[in-house]
Amino acid sequence: MGRVVVADADPATLGFSTAHSDRYVYSNYFVPVRLTFGGGETPILPFYVKQALIEAIRYGGLDGDRLPHLLKELGLADLWKANEMDAATEALPGADSGMSYREPPARRQTLLGDQQAEFLAGLLQSDVGIAFLDRTRIRPVGFALGEHVYALALAPGEEAVL
Repeated sequence: MGRVVVADADPATLGFSTAHSDRYVYSNYFVPVRLTFGGGETPILPFYVKQALIEAIRYGGLDGDRLPHLLKELGLADLWKANEMDAATEALPGADSGMSYREPPARRQTLLGDQQAEFLAGLLQSDVGIAFLDRTRIRPVGFALGEHVYALALAPGEEAVL
C-alpha cells in the first residue's frame, strides 16, 4: 500500500510576478463614408467611378437595360441623373482597343446566381472613409503553479501535438 508524503512548502514561493511577457494584438479596419448630394441618399461619384461604371456597361460587365432596376433595388434611383452620367458617357472616348468588337465573355454560373447588384454596389463603394488602427497590449499580472494557462478540449480519440 502506498504511503502519503506531504512536503512542507511555503505558498508564497509558488507565486510569480509580472515579467517582460507582453503580447501585442494589432487590428485594423476601414469604414467607408459615402459623400452624397444635399438629400443625403445619392452618392457623388468621382470621374474614375463614372468611367468604370460606363465601361462595365459597354463591355458586358453590367446589363445596361437592367441598370435602372438595379439602381432602384439598391435605393439609388436618382444616381444616374444626379451625377450627369449621360454627359459622362458622351465625354468618355470610345474604345480603341477592339474590346467592343469582341464576343462578350461567357457568364459563369455561381452558387449565388446573378450578382450584378453586388457588383454594382461594390463599384459604387466609397474610397473615402475612416481607417481604424488599434494596438492592444496584453500584460499578464502573474500566475501560480498549478493554474491552468491553456485549456484544450479534445473529442474521444482525438490527439493534439503541441
